[in-house]
Amino acid sequence: MENPRVREQVFLTLAAVFIAALIACNLIFRKFFVWEIPALGLVGLNPQMELSVGILAYPVTFICTDVLSEFYGRRRVSQLVTAGFFASIFVVGLVALSNVMPAADWSAVDDATFDLVFGGVTRAVPIRRARRPCRPAWHASSMPADSTPPSRGP
Repeated sequence: MENPRVREQVFLTLAAVFIAALIACNLIFRKFFVWEIPALGLVGLNPQMELSVGILAYPVTFICTDVLSEFYGRRRVSQLVTAGFFASIFVVGLVALSNVMPAADWSAVDDATFDLVFGGVTRAVPIRRARRPCRPAWHASSMPADSTPPSRGP
């Protein structure tokens, strides 16, 4: 990339993707899905994995930081990771503020639903390290003290 303007535009685009993936991961981590590995079903096995949907955004953060580090250096990527951390904290603040604001009677989302969907975000984000943004939702540090991890089946 010889053109400095294009070089900077590529950096900003990948930085935006990184920060979006980091924040999305922190917002969606409480939903789980079951992943079946079909290739092993051909040999009579039926393996399943229960995963947080946050894992969908997880690889994007690593790809972005790895590509950016290769072309722009560790110092610039370190600055980006710090910016992503502060963006996550800012979003947590907005979610926490939104959670304490009472919903209007005509609101499509009531207080209980909003808290159910976004209530865990304030517990999850500050605990995580920016370089490892998607810890499993059942991790002890991201759950209330009276909670137990989801069952792993028979």
